[in-house]
Amino acid sequence: MKKRILSILFCGLLAVPALAAKGPTINLIDNKLSIDADTVPLARLLRLLDQATGLKSKVPPELANRTLRILAHEVIPAFR
Repeated sequence: MKKRILSILFCGLLAVPALAAKGPTINLIDNKLSIDADTVPLARLLRLLDQATGLKSKVPPELANRTLRILAHEVIPAFR
């Protein structure tokens, strides 16, 4: 009985990271941009993009809270 309880708890602990929400990721490697963002506000996405690229973006207040889903890998940006 103890082994069953321990195995159930162990399996439950292994499943927790899979259920956790994943935040947006932005990578700029070798001048190739990759973005993976699911339901992220536009203002936050542009702030993260600015940090990765060194750009300065402005978001109108009426668009700042609009959520987006973006998935792009190894895009060659035009601002090189």
